[in-house]
Amino acid sequence: MLAGLDMRVVLKPEIEIPWTPDRIKSVLWKSVQEAYLGKEHTAELSTAEVNKVYEILMRHLGEKFGIELPFPHIPDED
Repeated sequence: MLAGLDMRVVLKPEIEIPWTPDRIKSVLWKSVQEAYLGKEHTAELSTAEVNKVYEILMRHLGEKFGIELPFPHIPDED
């Protein structure tokens, strides 16, 4: 805690903080992961669990903000 203040008090809506892959993982992904699965580390997740966290997160972002993002993947090497 920063002097006992909640983030919403310190970070007013008018402060712009851009999203980065690390912020998405630490703030959005891990929040859903820990709440839904009770697992702290992404390395602990099965493929099915990764897919479920993604589905939950995308449903929320879609309903609330109209955001739809394809799941990132590593292309097959031929």
